[in-house]
Amino acid sequence: MKQLFLLSYLHTIGGKFRLAIMVTVAFALVSGFGAVLVVETRSIRESQIFTYQSLAHLMAARSVFAVVFNDTEAATENLRALSTYPAISDVSIFLNDGKYFAYHDTPSAATLTPLLAPTHAEAPPGGQ
Repeated sequence: MKQLFLLSYLHTIGGKFRLAIMVTVAFALVSGFGAVLVVETRSIRESQIFTYQSLAHLMAARSVFAVVFNDTEAATENLRALSTYPAISDVSIFLNDGKYFAYHDTPSAATLTPLLAPTHAEAPPGGQ
């Protein structure tokens, strides 16, 4: 019975126009939602990148004197300040020759998988 009603509905010009309008509106709504989703996702990602780049520049500026005066304890204390950000699991300061200067493993490191974190085999002796 349902199929008969649907088929008879499509046999009229008005039914075909209504079906074309419904399909067009549905396509426009899905396309619009997809576009908004892509734009918002990109905006959030760019905002996070800007935040973490700003943090990196701030930490670099705070750590300059610790590196100049070879004070690993002050550098580690500077890195410890980043433990308030749950997305940052461990942080390091490298010297120009590629060696570790300071390293801090935050408590959230066990729950998150960092993308570019050094392996523990590369960490300096003593864990810090």
